[in-house]
Amino acid sequence: ENYYEAERAFQNYIDLIPGEANPHDSIADLYTRMGRHDDAIEHYMKSVELNPKFTISQRKIGTNLVFMGNYEDGREAFRKAMAMEMTETAKVTDMNEIARSHLYEGNFEQAIAAYDESLKIAEKAGLAARVAGIHAQKCDVHLESGHLAKAEASLAECKKTVMASDLRQSFKDNFAKGAMAQEALLAAKKRDFETALAKADEQLAKIQEDNDPTEIQDHHGLLGLIHFEKGDHAKAIEHLNQGDQEDPYILYHLAVAESKAGDPAKADELFSKVADMNQNGLGYAFVRSKAMNAKKMSVK
Repeated sequence: ENYYEAERAFQNYIDLIPGEANPHDSIADLYTRMGRHDDAIEHYMKSVELNPKFTISQRKIGTNLVFMGNYEDGREAFRKAMAMEMTETAKVTDMNEIARSHLYEGNFEQAIAAYDESLKIAEKAGLAARVAGIHAQKCDVHLESGHLAKAEASLAECKKTVMASDLRQSFKDNFAKGAMAQEALLAAKKRDFETALAKADEQLAKIQEDNDPTEIQDHHGLLGLIHFEKGDHAKAIEHLNQGDQEDPYILYHLAVAESKAGDPAKADELFSKVADMNQNGLGYAFVRSKAMNAKKMSVK
């Protein structure tokens, strides 16, 4: 990635309309990706100063503080964003970021507590899609922490919410595909690989029915994670390499599989890539610290 050229372009954007918030938010996004978190925060703060309604910049101040390891300061920035928000759905997003900050810190219990607070906001506001999404995220957290019965319960709540809602059919179909993937991973973590692969086949049939070739990557990623759980590193590598190569969760597991398959150089390259991605998301929250630790070990 040509960060130098991108930085010049964004600086020209700022010079062109110096009184606007968006150019500062844009260059701050670049600095976040580059790992220049202090510079990112400076420009996000300028964005909010120029337009106090630009709450997404306030939220991203929190993300950068979390990436710097200043977790409580990050959560305070998210709380400040919540106080600035005009809609309940935006407040849910901020609360979800607080939950995610606990995951970056490795505290699953506090993350679930924050997601439960987010659920209260979403349920009170009648935001069915957000309620279902929070249950789905809780399922992922429980899967990651090994609380499989709780994962199953969260997935059931997600399904119940979607079925009882008046969401568009396209939303329901997307939730259904996500649920199939979670059911497959749940079975794999129970070491019921026959069921896991059957669920993956069910997901593939739905993807093919919807004729969305971009989702084939998701299917390969799922198969890779199932084979990873099984300990079949060769098949895990085969499928993870066909998964989304911008997904840090996929790349982290590919790195571990490469390491276990006897290619430490490839593993180190992937660990380093994941550690430096600075790409906020639930999957990244699960693996960032582990990738950073692996990167430090490889330097030693």
